Amino acid sequence: MVIILDTATSKTSSEIQQQIFCCYHNVTNQIQIIKIENIDNWYLEHITFPGERFLFEAPFQAELQVYQNTSDGKISCQSIQCDRLQVEAL
Repeated sequence: MVIILDTATSKTSSEIQQQIFCCYHNVTNQIQIIKIENIDNWYLEHITFPGERFLFEAPFQAELQVYQNTSDGKISCQSIQCDRLQVEAL
């Protein structure tokens, strides 16, 4: 499993409050690479295996990019707003 998470070292309380707890589920039968790159000074990359659920925290306005190979050998990319992946922490 590879997880790369890089956040700015100094956060204000308002920035911390904007973080949400998310879950992505790879429902395909292929390995996927998921990334968040649209937030300044913040980056996430993870490999998800078929059937895997991946829990993570992300800024509310983050966008998850999901990459996977297609049957013709190309790479497809799907974008999902992280607020749609939000779950309640127990």
